Amino acid sequence: MNNEIPPESYQQVHHHPDKPMSPSPGDAPSSPDLTRPSGLASVFKGLAGAKLTKSPPPSLKSASSILSPLADHVNATRTNLAGLSPNHMESFELLKNGNGNVAERIAAANSLRYAVAEYPMNPVLEIWYAAKCMIDATKTETERIAGWELLSECVKHKSSTDLERQEYFLTITAPANPQDFHLQLAAVVDLTNHGRDLSGFDYQVIGVLQRWLREAYQAVKAARRLASRDAKKNAGKAKVSAAGEEKNLHQLFTFIGDVIKFSSNVADETAMSGLMDTLVTICLSTTIEDDLRASINVIDAIVTFGALPAASFKGCVLVLGSIFCLVPSLSKTAWHTISILLKSHNGPAAVRVLVDLLRHLPADGSSKGKDTRDIRGVLAVLEKLLTKSTEKGYPPVPFALLLDGLVATVHSTDSGRVHCAVLKLINSLFRDGDGKIHNLIVEEDWSTLLFIAAECSKKAPPGIVIGSEMIALANEPDRPDGAIGVELLKLIMRLEELASHRSGDFVPRQIIIKFFTDIHARLPDSAARVVLTYFQEFRCCSPSDLQWEENLSLVLKEFYANRSRSSETRLLSLQAVTESYDMMDLIGEGLGDDDCVPNLIKDLLNNIADETNLLVLESVVAFMVSVAVSSDSELFNYITDTLRTIVVNDRLLSPVASSASRPTTPVGGEAGPQRSYTASGVVTRGYVKLFMRCMNLDGAKSIKLYDTLVNIAKTNHCKTDARLTAMKLLFRLRADWANRVFLINDTESEGLAATLLHTASSRARKQAEDASQPARATRAEQGAVSRTTRGISFSSSGTQDRAFPVRSASGAKSSYPYKQLWALPDPEALPESPTAIASPILASHVEGPVSDTKEGSELFPREAIQYGLVFI
Repeated sequence: MNNEIPPESYQQVHHHPDKPMSPSPGDAPSSPDLTRPSGLASVFKGLAGAKLTKSPPPSLKSASSILSPLADHVNATRTNLAGLSPNHMESFELLKNGNGNVAERIAAANSLRYAVAEYPMNPVLEIWYAAKCMIDATKTETERIAGWELLSECVKHKSSTDLERQEYFLTITAPANPQDFHLQLAAVVDLTNHGRDLSGFDYQVIGVLQRWLREAYQAVKAARRLASRDAKKNAGKAKVSAAGEEKNLHQLFTFIGDVIKFSSNVADETAMSGLMDTLVTICLSTTIEDDLRASINVIDAIVTFGALPAASFKGCVLVLGSIFCLVPSLSKTAWHTISILLKSHNGPAAVRVLVDLLRHLPADGSSKGKDTRDIRGVLAVLEKLLTKSTEKGYPPVPFALLLDGLVATVHSTDSGRVHCAVLKLINSLFRDGDGKIHNLIVEEDWSTLLFIAAECSKKAPPGIVIGSEMIALANEPDRPDGAIGVELLKLIMRLEELASHRSGDFVPRQIIIKFFTDIHARLPDSAARVVLTYFQEFRCCSPSDLQWEENLSLVLKEFYANRSRSSETRLLSLQAVTESYDMMDLIGEGLGDDDCVPNLIKDLLNNIADETNLLVLESVVAFMVSVAVSSDSELFNYITDTLRTIVVNDRLLSPVASSASRPTTPVGGEAGPQRSYTASGVVTRGYVKLFMRCMNLDGAKSIKLYDTLVNIAKTNHCKTDARLTAMKLLFRLRADWANRVFLINDTESEGLAATLLHTASSRARKQAEDASQPARATRAEQGAVSRTTRGISFSSSGTQDRAFPVRSASGAKSSYPYKQLWALPDPEALPESPTAIASPILASHVEGPVSDTKEGSELFPREAIQYGLVFI
């Protein structure tokens, strides 16, 4: 312990132990009958002593007034010393005169200690004065220990007056050897009967304990630093070096708690403020949970049995909140103390301290370090408080002040952990312990609250990750953004639930949708569909809405064009765009902008060549068909040319020879109605549908589509399903006697299809024949086939085997069954049922023979007849 100058009262009361106190001038020696004062005199003397110890003596004259009664009492008790046994008297004289060596003095002290313990009515004040020099810091350790043990036995004397007890207190609390602190503390514990009796020094205890607590903690810190430095050399020794100081500190904590529990009413405001400041300082500087727990226990005793001083009120509330938030193992202990404080008459003041800390934060984002710790603690306490009911005595939280504090918080710091704490608090408002909306916000405006959540969402990962990946991010201590993402996702799911389920309670759906649109990049698909459904329900993308252009742009660019979204979300966004187009088409020139529709179509077709989702592509193509039918030629050409880039892109990605893409028909291959399974096939089917709708309306559009389909059908590099789709239309084109073009459903080709095994009955018959005949084709026989005979008898099973080998060139059998690309009858050959009336605007014509020289056979030119369509 640090050596300090004894207080003035201590210097004035203490006398040299070898010089007996002399009676005051004019006083006669007391008789033996007066050695013990009467009951009434004792009461007055006790009152006088208690009154005098409330403040230090102002002058030497006041010190004499204290010493005179004490000296009278000492002189009055000397005559009784003769009652001690000769051995005890010899020990007393030895200590009093300072004779003998150290061992003799130790033995004498031990002898008197037993005497005092066995005969508690014996006078002890003379023994006290004779022995207190043994605890001097310059004495040896064994002598000091013997002295402390004797003094501790003396202070237990129950007949001591208040003046004597003050003498004891001042002596044992004076600066001593630091190694004797545990003995010094034990003596004070014995004097006060574990904090239950402070008579004689009531108002001096808290100040001494506060000084001891500060010095003991500094000693522990020094011992821990020494232990840390010595840990590499000898861990065991390092542990022992700090154990003694730590034990002293925690015994002191326990004693302070006892004093507060039994005698808190004697502490003045100044002394208690000093003690609280020391406790707060320890909590803020220590990293040891035992220190924090002990400090909380003392604060708990002060809150329960005493009163927090006004000067320390804010610091106490904040430090308890920080421990509650940052030390999980002590959160329950800290909350116990906080709850007592909140349910007391200081509860509203504590809430005001919490919200005012948030409201008065700087708006320049400069809050760091200690400020961040305090902010997180305040938010954690407020979050917990919001889960408590006012019916149980907890104070309410003012919503307006809370909102102001949250707004200031998100602007005062860029700490991800603080923003995560804000989101947690907001989540507790939208879902209380019963799974309902908190009563605090039921009738309030949610705009500011969700604005705060949107600001916090900026700290979340760029895109919402649902599932194990997000949980893994949240569990990483160095990734607060992951925890923010989890809390944001909880909030989104809760708001999505409120906006989707129609209940009797009022829910501001418009505010929720506004929040969703503000954080659109982080919305999961389910929440995005809530936004799209709301837009469709209230026609937010139609010109009747004031913000229809912004809403439409959001749907197009963030939901439809985002290919990471699910098919359901993108299709729903396309449906919203379709409804917007229908309304714009209905209004027409009333929009005042002729480019609205073309711009909408261009946005939809932007980067359409890179589209890989066939469900979305089918819907886009279907929409483009409906638009192109009634559009002008410029927009029609843009639509058809843009869609054709998909066919070209597919052709460039897989430049395979036509022979490789030409399917063979294996025996037993199953056929059925085929759906387009490539992007080129989807676009070609759209061309077919558009041609069928335009052939009776617009000749120029029809001729361009006809040329496009012919080009697709005859291009070897196009996808097979796209070519077949085009051929199915071309094969069904007919002309009547007046050359007017029309379409038919039945090509009357079932006979040819049966010969090629492209009907169900022929295929079943062939399978039955193959099953009834043994396999007779060997590897050598199959290898002998070197060419394909021009004349194939399709009725011969043997010829069929040679014409359509089932083994590949490598000899490996295919592991996947081949599915035929076409078969008859084919009810889905055309996307729509053709009209029975011939086109009034299209006619067929013969363009004339042209020379068709096949590659590699220039000596044998052939003439081909080209057919085309013209306007009538």
